[in-house]
Parts: sequence; structure tokens; C-alpha cells
Amino acid sequence: MNGYLTSHVTKVFDVSPQTVRNWAEEFSRYLSVSAAPGRGRNRQFSEDDFRVFALVAAMKKSGAPNDEIHVSLAAGQRGDLPPLPPAADMQMVIMSDHARAMATLQSERDSALADLQKLQTELQRSQGRNDLLTEQLKAEREQVEKLNRKIWELESRIDDD
Repeated sequence: MNGYLTSHVTKVFDVSPQTVRNWAEEFSRYLSVSAAPGRGRNRQFSEDDFRVFALVAAMKKSGAPNDEIHVSLAAGQRGDLPPLPPAADMQMVIMSDHARAMATLQSERDSALADLQKLQTELQRSQGRNDLLTEQLKAEREQVEKLNRKIWELESRIDDD
């Protein structure tokens, strides 16, 4: 890897990827060419780019507007280079963050699957109870029909007499 990625900048300055993109566009004239490589290409930042971002971050934190930051950068002012581990080490930190996020998602998925299994089991039990109730209802209807036939027969006999 020739430089640091957006994810590295987000870690060092505790900002969002969108903030890094905004800074790279707004202050592009003070950054390396690889910091704004064009559409579809990954940004790569140099240590000098980190110095620019260090000043931007500090001035933003103190409430300075972009115009004031531009004036400072144009005058050659830069922030102190923050401690940067080798880019490969930063990649490992980011990968471990991704691994933690993936483990969390897998745990949530496993929990959801367990809930789903419980619901499926309950549905099967419910279906079994439903089948039993359906059979009982059918038997009761048949009993009512038998009784209705007997009543009809008795009414018919009474009418005949």
C-alpha cells in the first residue's frame, strides 16, 4: 500500500468517511494528487495530507470557518503530524473493527434464528391444537345435524298426526 486510506483518516481524526471526503474536496489544493483521484478510485493519503487534516481538524474544532482554514493552509501552516502506525497496522485495526462488527451481526443473526425456531415450534404446536379443535368442531356440527334431523323427524310425526 502506498498510502493511507479514508478509513485510516477516520480512525486518526475520529470523523466520518463523508467528512474525510468533504475535507478532501474542500482542501484539495493542499493535498496530494492521490487524495482526490477522481470517480471510482480509492483515495490514498500521504503523511503531508495528514498534516493538512490535522490543521483542518484543529481549526474546525475551534469553530473556524473554511475561509479561515484556507488562509492558514495557503500561508503554509500545517498541523502536527499525529502519531500514525504503519498503514498495514491501521488496516489490521480496521479489520479487527470489521471482525467485531461481523461477530455482533452473527450473534444477532443467531439470536434471530433461535427466535424463529421457537416461533416455528409454537406454530406447529398451534397448528396441532388447531387441527384438534377443527376435528372437535366437525364432530359437534355432525352432532347438531343429527339432532336437527331427529327434531325434523319428530316435527314431521307431529304434523302427520
